Amino acid sequence: MSHLGAGDGPPTRERRSNVVVRGRELESEGLMTCEPLITAEQAAEILNCSSKTVKRMAVRGQIPAMQIGNRWRFRASLLDEWMRSQLLLGRHPCPMKGVA
Repeated sequence: MSHLGAGDGPPTRERRSNVVVRGRELESEGLMTCEPLITAEQAAEILNCSSKTVKRMAVRGQIPAMQIGNRWRFRASLLDEWMRSQLLLGRHPCPMKGVA
């Protein structure tokens, strides 16, 4: 019986598999294994628009999304991060009061 420890055979490498989704690298140990995927309809509720608009934006690569078969799936946290970045860039339809 062998126990893993110092001096018990060659050192092993930890293998990490990363996946790239729409230009963003995701580690399989972190975000991909913890958070469930949501549908276009659920993403539309978060973004306050129609599911058709969400799908169109996903096809164009405008929002973080992944296509599984013929269906689009999303992560709520990535959509929230995307919305925050849009607000910081000033790409939102409601201008802030007092800002020229």
